[in-house]
Amino acid sequence: MKGEVLFSIVLPTYNRAHILPETIKSVLQQSYSNWELLIVDDGSTDNTKEVVKNIDDPRIKYLYQENSERSVARNNGIKNARGRWICFLDSDDAYKENHLNTLFENIENDKKHNRNIKFYFTSQETRYIINNTKKITKTNFDHNQANYFFASESIVPGRVCISNNILDKLNFDENIVIVEDSDLWFRISCYHKTKFIDKVTFIYNVHDDNSINVKNNAYLARLKGLKRTFSKPEKKYLKKKQIKTILNNCYFGIQKFHVARNEFLMARVEILKAIILFPTLRTKEKVYLLIYPKKNI
Repeated sequence: MKGEVLFSIVLPTYNRAHILPETIKSVLQQSYSNWELLIVDDGSTDNTKEVVKNIDDPRIKYLYQENSERSVARNNGIKNARGRWICFLDSDDAYKENHLNTLFENIENDKKHNRNIKFYFTSQETRYIINNTKKITKTNFDHNQANYFFASESIVPGRVCISNNILDKLNFDENIVIVEDSDLWFRISCYHKTKFIDKVTFIYNVHDDNSINVKNNAYLARLKGLKRTFSKPEKKYLKKKQIKTILNNCYFGIQKFHVARNEFLMARVEILKAIILFPTLRTKEKVYLLIYPKKNI
């Protein structure tokens, strides 16, 4: 029955049985215990099902679906969630043990003071697996500029907690890849109060298999997704200059992809597109990259 559980954690996964136990472990080690974990297997062909079934905890639910990508998987998890609040976690990331308790304390305190917050997000620690380094991600959040913030920044799902009752109407756009999360956070921020909790409670792991990666031209998918976002009614909450700035920055990312492949003509084409879109933004850098595409200014 909905409401008996405070937090429902939606975890989509695809062929990551080798790392999934560590992610699940980070949920099991939470200091706050009133949660359920919905693991949505997006058509895995490895032993994901066996890995999950071997973990003996009634709060863990396993859902299988044919391979349909993350947005469908997350929407499936939301549909089956019983919690009053929905959290997310990707199968290669982790919660720190205070994550849910930090959210709980803020939810209770805001409720006591009649603050109608519907969307929370915390700070993150980024860990780079390849060279074994880590850093705290700096977040400059102004709630008065929440729309632009969520449209332009990449806030990974593991940082986020959303009131379940608003996800009946607003959910992940299943036609967007890569920025399906930014698209949803932006649309929610247009209608509901959001709050940043300046505590590091989430671990984002960076590795070669990340979906957002220069090597797989993720910025091209980002550009396509953002163009879809900015075709929706919520675009009225942004200024035209803000939309152009966000799209302009995607061209720089695509340029880096082509440079990494020694495709310097294509790299110049992307910078030309950025110039046409917004000629007065980062002008010196654009001209420099047209002449010296291999170098950074």
